[in-house]
Amino acid sequence: MSCVAAVSPLTLDLLYSGLPRIPNLGEEVYAGSFDMQIGGGPTATIITLDRLGVPVRYGTFLSDDRISMLAGALLEQHGIAYDNIYKGKESPVVVTSIASFPEDRYFLTYDPRINAVDCSDEEIYRALKGAKICIGVKGHDRVMKRLREEGTRVVFDVGWEDDLCIDSLKEMLQGVDVFTPNEKEALKMTGCSKVQDALDIISEYAAYTVITMGKEGCLAKYRGRTEYMPPIKGIQPVDTTGAGDNFLAGLIYGMYHDWSFSESLKMASAVGAYSTTELGCCKAAVNVEKALELIEQTYG
Repeated sequence: MSCVAAVSPLTLDLLYSGLPRIPNLGEEVYAGSFDMQIGGGPTATIITLDRLGVPVRYGTFLSDDRISMLAGALLEQHGIAYDNIYKGKESPVVVTSIASFPEDRYFLTYDPRINAVDCSDEEIYRALKGAKICIGVKGHDRVMKRLREEGTRVVFDVGWEDDLCIDSLKEMLQGVDVFTPNEKEALKMTGCSKVQDALDIISEYAAYTVITMGKEGCLAKYRGRTEYMPPIKGIQPVDTTGAGDNFLAGLIYGMYHDWSFSESLKMASAVGAYSTTELGCCKAAVNVEKALELIEQTYG
């Protein structure tokens, strides 16, 4: 069955909001609310796509430790069936504490660094083959090229790294159809100070490039054309955690249904914006009808 496929570690998010301020060393502040949820990355994208009615296939990394069991149970609550491709004994789940403020977030993360890089190319290929669209897996450039040659469309969303550089991504981007960095990542990897300049550089390597800019909308370049998509109207953000992952889900939704790229960008904007109305990556349960309503009220 044609589907959207992904392989990624699971992240467990500990979310604190309603904070009066950021504490200094030795100080304690109290949050107005707390929640524990599945975190961001491809997992959140897959959960949202499933809610939107898109068939999904998901591979992840779990062990028999308590954190893995908790993360697996939370994933199952979302109705996501998964294939555990981890064979080791260590705890592979990423744990992130998030202090959420209206203007932005702060993160404290423990990452055991057990991920798809540790898998063979053949393991990753088996997990993704046959999908109509897959989320690109860093460290497996040859697999992404192979999948693309077989007709799978590859969408890749890079994560922040202190040494992020376009030169280190050139090989990966040869096997990618759509690349979706955020503004901070795009400026970092290119050394540019302006988003348009960064977009022009990145577009030399990726066929379709989309730079997300939060409340400023997004900027895309494809087929020699630059397109600006304004932000969705009427949204009062509560928490922007996972907005980029949900943006990606909306984009893939349009691609899966063979929409034009411009229409897919509108769906991406709607799904990403709506995700900010609740605390965490996956709590705001958007449906297709709501997303289309947001698109109509913003873009007409």
